Amino acid sequence: MNLTKSLSFMFLVLLVLVFPVFGASTRNIDVVLTSYSPSPVQPGQVMDLYLQVTKSADPLSSTDLERSSYVDKPWIEIVEDYPFNLEWSQDIDRLDSLGNVAFAQELQFRIGVKDDAKDGIYPLIVKFGSGDDKTQFYEETFDINVETFDAHISIESVTQNPVEIVPGKEGEILVSVRNNDDKPLRNIDVILDFTHTLDAYSNMNNLISMQAMINSRLEQINRRVASGLSPLGGATPMMAGDGSGEMASDTQDFSAFAPVGSVTQKRIGVLNPGESQDIVFKVIARPNIGADIYSVPVFVNYNDDDNNPFHIQSHLGIIVNDLPELYVELESSSLRTVDFFGEVSVIVANKGLTNLKVVELVLLESDDYELVTAPRSSYLGELKPGESKTSTFSVVPNDDEVDFLFSVEYRDAFNEKQVTDVSIPFKVINQNFYKDPKLESLYAWLIIGVVMTILVALYLRAHFKNKE
Repeated sequence: MNLTKSLSFMFLVLLVLVFPVFGASTRNIDVVLTSYSPSPVQPGQVMDLYLQVTKSADPLSSTDLERSSYVDKPWIEIVEDYPFNLEWSQDIDRLDSLGNVAFAQELQFRIGVKDDAKDGIYPLIVKFGSGDDKTQFYEETFDINVETFDAHISIESVTQNPVEIVPGKEGEILVSVRNNDDKPLRNIDVILDFTHTLDAYSNMNNLISMQAMINSRLEQINRRVASGLSPLGGATPMMAGDGSGEMASDTQDFSAFAPVGSVTQKRIGVLNPGESQDIVFKVIARPNIGADIYSVPVFVNYNDDDNNPFHIQSHLGIIVNDLPELYVELESSSLRTVDFFGEVSVIVANKGLTNLKVVELVLLESDDYELVTAPRSSYLGELKPGESKTSTFSVVPNDDEVDFLFSVEYRDAFNEKQVTDVSIPFKVINQNFYKDPKLESLYAWLIIGVVMTILVALYLRAHFKNKE
């Protein structure tokens, strides 16, 4: 009895070993990954996956050798597991029309990679089988290399305080850098090049790190070429960002700033994945520069987790400006009485440090006076710092106390339209109160001359009479 039970148990074990767990009686096809492109694939990209379907070369028994030389109704299914998703391709429709497999056939599938996928090796699961019953299947897992070619670090933002630095005054430049990699980055040097004389290649530590950088770049280029991509795109361990060609042709004065109480190069020891850090540079704008937006090169040198050196380059803009300061005043006046026209000359001067463009002086309407001649406005053009120009208007005062209302319209250094209103009080004094010092002096000398002439005449007359 015990022997019978043992034989039954052994028979059941044999059945389990003969029949797969999946329920299929025989594995009669194989699926092999031949290639995928691009390789490695980047997050957000779509790759072409090539699978080869063949008739199984290892039948389970000699009886299988006598079976038909083809496999009927083979099927393949791509499992959409993170970070992969199946895109449409022609071979998806071909699966239903394969009919049978008597020899190797290659199928192409388009597989998308999620944008948020991290660098690493991910398993791609493929189910396959034959016949109409898809509950009986086999699985193969293929390793797909996902790797980011883009720069690992980025300049996230640049902030200036104050928003506009006055020539000769101090300010702060805050540069925020972010680690976009999924590994720590080390020895991060952030450099502001105020003189535009920095040689990016000379900032590498030594020839060994330079060679490592070159090897890293060559390896990256080879990967891109093998993937059918341009070798010029993607991450650039040597130079990345806005390009050096544009900087070489820039004629702007890069000596407009100088560091104050700090250096132009600062280091971050370690920056963890996804972490951002701010670096503050204290600067002073030279007092002789004009209002403008000054472009300053910024360099970032760093090492990845494998100590490979990288270098990116970009620009930041520093705004220099000062509030315009106008001087508007009456230079002279010929107004002597109310209700009688005269002229007023107005001087407009630029007392600020920035150029004023398209300056126009406008005499506004008022009940205190009437404009005799047109136009009401006078175009002065450009006023440089310290420069002044004069305009004359003919008016009739309606009262002996007048407030002349003027408006000065102009554009500042950033071509923003500005308007400044000015009120100039003026008191009309009757002409009887005006004395001409030169004329009064002439009258006095005339009187003295007449008196002297009379005295001389009287003296001469008396002298000649005494002689007679």
